[in-house]
Amino acid sequence: RRRHTRFRNVTGVQTCALPISAREVNAAIAALWEREMSRHSYVPREAPVVVTGQRVRALTFVANPRHTHYVHELALEEAARRIARRAGENGANSDYLDHTLANLAKLGLMDTRLARLQLRVRELKRG
Repeated sequence: RRRHTRFRNVTGVQTCALPISAREVNAAIAALWEREMSRHSYVPREAPVVVTGQRVRALTFVANPRHTHYVHELALEEAARRIARRAGENGANSDYLDHTLANLAKLGLMDTRLARLQLRVRELKRG
């Protein structure tokens, strides 16, 4: 398991970076590209970040606002209703939300908006 470095990007968003050796860069980018770009849901962007005091460029994937599945600023209640009752090719949307928050927690990160959303989705699923 790789050690990660927690940091805030230049816009103040808390995130993490996983170290990749120079010889692993091409394979890592290919794997990320296959996972994130297969449905064109994201737009790849390079972003400046500061990691351990050094400013570096990072490859990021930003939601594509032109994609048919993109929804801009949906209210928490409506988002929770949609997530609670919908599924995609890889399973229930609520499972994806749960896994996202669990993985953020493993990295020592917390997204309070997603946590509130998760609570509301669980309430709706319980009935």
